[in-house]
Amino acid sequence: MVCQAIKAINGYKCLWISYPRFIDDPQAEYARISRFLGIDPDPELANKFINGFLDRSLRRNVVEDGAIHESTILPDAVRAYHELECLSVSNGEEGDDGLQKVTQLWNNIRQDGRLINIMSPFLSRALSDRLSALVKCDVLEQRIQELDRDRAQLREDYERRLELEQEGFRKQIAGLQAQIAELEGDRAQLREDYERRLELEQEEFREQIAGLQAQIAELERDRAQLREDYERRLELEQEEFRKQIALLTEQLDQFRRSIFWKMFRRGKSDK
Repeated sequence: MVCQAIKAINGYKCLWISYPRFIDDPQAEYARISRFLGIDPDPELANKFINGFLDRSLRRNVVEDGAIHESTILPDAVRAYHELECLSVSNGEEGDDGLQKVTQLWNNIRQDGRLINIMSPFLSRALSDRLSALVKCDVLEQRIQELDRDRAQLREDYERRLELEQEGFRKQIAGLQAQIAELEGDRAQLREDYERRLELEQEEFREQIAGLQAQIAELERDRAQLREDYERRLELEQEEFRKQIALLTEQLDQFRRSIFWKMFRRGKSDK
């Protein structure tokens, strides 16, 4: 129903009507046109349109076994319709040859103005309104396509930027992880150095303690020896003192005895 050839020529969309379809089933063809034009089918308008557009004599005399009778009403319009009979460009039934045929016929009709003759006033107004709407639709479709492209570009840019940011984050995380690993290594090295130093200091302390304990033991032995020597010397001195005391005591007794005898003798002599 949408003539792609016309759209390719001037950017517009137009509705071509199959004359034989109106002959076979005018109500169905009118309903198809109404759906395409976006209008609600009206039985009164349908009858007026069909009766005014398709005369019974036109149906009977113009097309008979695919031939065109010259003695009919609207010969130019009928001839144009006959050349476009059964045309369904939108459904792809005519192919490239039919598309070229439609394009050429459309140019011929535009040049001699026969397009007005093949349309009823009702269809002409509907198509005129529909064309402006379709032009707007084309503009909107183009805008939508542009927006889709912009959205795709924005999505691509966003994904690229997100990938770059994520790559930056990954590099930053990798750097931080490397820094953490380095700090962990430093901490392990410091712990090892501290434990080694502590072990050395403890070993030194143990050696000092052992030395001090040895000195204390030596001092204890010296003290015991001194005590033993002192006690032995004291014992010897005490023994010496006892001997001297005994000697002095004996001398004192002798001295006392001598004095006593002297006094005794002197007393005798005095008598």
